[in-house]
Amino acid sequence: MDQLGPDVLLFGGDVAAGAFPHETIEHLRGLDARFVLGNADRTLIDGTLGSMFDWATTQVTEEDKAFLATFERSIAIDDVLYCHSTPASDEAWITILTPEPLAREILGDVGLPTLVQGHTHTQFDRQIGETRVLNAGSVGMGNADRPGAYWLVVDDGKPEFRRTAYDLDAAAAHLRKSDWPLLEEWLQERVLEPLTPRAAAAMVEARRG
Repeated sequence: MDQLGPDVLLFGGDVAAGAFPHETIEHLRGLDARFVLGNADRTLIDGTLGSMFDWATTQVTEEDKAFLATFERSIAIDDVLYCHSTPASDEAWITILTPEPLAREILGDVGLPTLVQGHTHTQFDRQIGETRVLNAGSVGMGNADRPGAYWLVVDDGKPEFRRTAYDLDAAAAHLRKSDWPLLEEWLQERVLEPLTPRAAAAMVEARRG
């Protein structure tokens, strides 16, 4: 980011439900950035138990929750709308396999020609009705054909997918310092050998049924 020098650094939500919730929030708090609220962020604020985020909920402070509560539901910049999933929901799923009629119904009214989302952690570029929908992917939990940090640059309304490689062994060694109960499963399936986009989409679509 220092080399790129973007006008706006924007996070698409679900920033702190992993191995180091408090430490991640501490880092993000020091950045000059804007943040979209994700469903996991909302869960941490509410302190709701009974989900995969239970452990993370116990790791955040009231100050952390206050920071998460400043996140925006959606952000419009240069005819592009950024939200976690859709303008109406931070939990609705649109994947590369979602049938077009259902995708249009889920997407709803966007009001701008382009929407950038996260949520499914899988980079894609789809025309859904009158809206171009892009998923930026995920830095820490991407579904992709090879490991890495996945993100998106939007320059004058033109999006470009990006991937940044990093030292997986060093990252895994650091992450194993956490006592997150889901760590080993997450490391294997989301960091070291991530789910492919098609496999991840098939899993989501099967849940929908």
